Amino acid sequence: VTSGPSLPSWRSLHIGVTYKGLTDRHEHFVTMGGTDEHMEPFSGGEAVDMIGYSLDLESFKWRKSPDDGFQPMPRLRFGGERVGRHLLVYGGYCSGATIPEDQKLVALNLINLRWKKCTCDNKPCSYPDAPGAGLRGGCIAGGVKMSIFGVSPVPKIDFLCLAQGVASDVSEAASEEASESEDEGENVPLGLRQADGSIRILPLPRALVA
Repeated sequence: VTSGPSLPSWRSLHIGVTYKGLTDRHEHFVTMGGTDEHMEPFSGGEAVDMIGYSLDLESFKWRKSPDDGFQPMPRLRFGGERVGRHLLVYGGYCSGATIPEDQKLVALNLINLRWKKCTCDNKPCSYPDAPGAGLRGGCIAGGVKMSIFGVSPVPKIDFLCLAQGVASDVSEAASEEASESEDEGENVPLGLRQADGSIRILPLPRALVA
């Protein structure tokens, strides 16, 4: 697909998600990060920017994040999970550089493609910010470590407890999406109690809970 004023380069070790627009109700595909090199398993490359690129799956036209505003450090092999209208991004790897502490957990608004920093109320128990970790349902699992002997997998499992302000923003968007899609028979809302006692709402496919 090569239509639109802003096109992403070819990517590997990146993230891609889909969501449905609030106004046009079109499906959109959003991608960012990774490397523009063709990579073999357990290899690395130069990370490209974390600009969000969104493809309208009806018109097949691309658009990208605004040029102003916060942009996270480039990275590859990062974990990601869509929650409502946001994409949470955790960890990752940037060759020759260390991702700043306040950028290890960030969120992309899938509608306006703007990034913001997120904070957690807890700390990782093992292998902090391991590249290649998977993120699902607030659970971080697996990952790899880099050493002079190469890349090797690590045993890791942690849970994200988002700070109250961040959790409220993300939960509100997830609750809104669950309400919208309930009539369409797509998702049902699931409430998860967090460490501070607040409830986080996640939309789950109806087929998983039927």
